[in-house]
Formats: sequence, structure tokens, C-alpha cells
Amino acid sequence: MTSPITTSDDITIEADHPFVTIRNAKSKYESSFMGYNDTLNLLAEKAGPDARILEVGGGRSPLGPGLGINHDRLTVNDISQKELDFLPDSATTALFDVAHPEQIPAEHLGVYDLVYSRSVLEHVSSVENSLRSTYSLLKPGGRALHFFPTLFSTPFVANKLLPFEATKPLVKALIGDKYERFPAHYAGAWVTSKSIERWESIGFSKVDPIQFFGHNYFEKITPVHKAAKAFNRYAEAKNITAMGSFVYLCLEK
Repeated sequence: MTSPITTSDDITIEADHPFVTIRNAKSKYESSFMGYNDTLNLLAEKAGPDARILEVGGGRSPLGPGLGINHDRLTVNDISQKELDFLPDSATTALFDVAHPEQIPAEHLGVYDLVYSRSVLEHVSSVENSLRSTYSLLKPGGRALHFFPTLFSTPFVANKLLPFEATKPLVKALIGDKYERFPAHYAGAWVTSKSIERWESIGFSKVDPIQFFGHNYFEKITPVHKAAKAFNRYAEAKNITAMGSFVYLCLEK
């Protein structure tokens, strides 16, 4: 039997679980993508079979059903009713903007055991307000996992500063067009000691950002790619979290 390992957010997992690898090799940004589904499944399992779970920004293609989080315990949120209308009739939906806590209908407050999102918080008008909403949505003891890209990693700074329409051909040339794109604001989407203090002040009992360094956005431009890799190694070695590329923001109420 493998020995259990308890992470800093009190999630007990077996030593051979991918989540351990992620925490021990956080500089490998690929791990953030490869390990997200396993991490989310682990949290859902820990929440229990009767847990109420909310996917923020799930739209027409929520992650949960593909991971075995069925609609009988999953609520899918989006800001667009048009997106939610693509879901089957059996789906439970919630129409509100997570960046506006005052807009959340009362029936959703304090009822969820697990709240999660992937690549959503970079698009909202305020990360801090979205975390205030997360706090309000969770039951006492409930947990949240938000996975999103962060400033001040170079490609995301460029994405923020350049007009959205102007970046379309550039992004297509660098990584293709297999993903639908939405304007990204990165409004508070960075990890520093100050931002962690602000998130803690919301009232969470635990705030555990797991930072990842690196990206592949310049892979087709060899000299730039090499320079970026060297800089990311330096940022990791010096623990310059503000230069991280992605974060798992693990929260507990």
C-alpha cells in the first residue's frame, strides 16, 4: 500500500497520484494541463457522491460530464443563456456573471461542495470579485479549484495589451485555431504575496496557489523560444511567482 501524502490544502492522496507529480514538478507547465482532470476528479471524489458541484463558465461544453461528474449533481454556469441552451434538458444551469457577486441568485448561495473552472478567470472583469462569488457559492468546508493563465508571463501580457482582433492572426500562426477565443482581461490574474493576502481577506480558510512556469507559445520561433525557456527557468529558480504562466488556485471555505 502506498503511503498517503497530504498537500497544503489538506487533500490526502496516494503517493503515485499525478497530483503529487504536479506539486513536485510545478515548472512543467504541461503538467498543469495533463493533471487538471485527475485533480478535479480527486476533489469531486473527496466531496462525496451527494456533493453539489458548480462548473463556472462551462457554457455549451462543460468539462464535468466528460469526467464522470454527471448532471444529477452538477450545475453548469455561464453568462450567456444562448450557451446554456445547447445543454441537454437534463442539465441544471445557472445564469449569472461570476465577477458580479450581487447578481448571484439566492438559491445558489452557500450550497456547493465544490466550485471549479478552467481557463475562465482570465476573461472576467475582476478575479477578486470572482473569488468573492466563489466564497459565497461554497458551503462551509467547501473547496474550489480555478485553473487560469497569469500575468506577467510574456504571451499573456501581449494578449492583454494588444487589441483582440489584432491578435487573432498571430495566435493562429503560433498555436493554430483549434480553440475558440474570447477577449481576455487578466483583471487581477496574477500571483504575488499581495494578491494572496487579498484573496485570504475574503474569508477563505485556505488559499493555496500552485504556480506553473513556462509555455509553448513561441515554439515556432526558435530563438525567442530558447530565450523564453531560459527566462522561465530563472523565474522559477528565484520563485518569481509574478512571472508564472498558469496557476491552480485551490481554495477552501
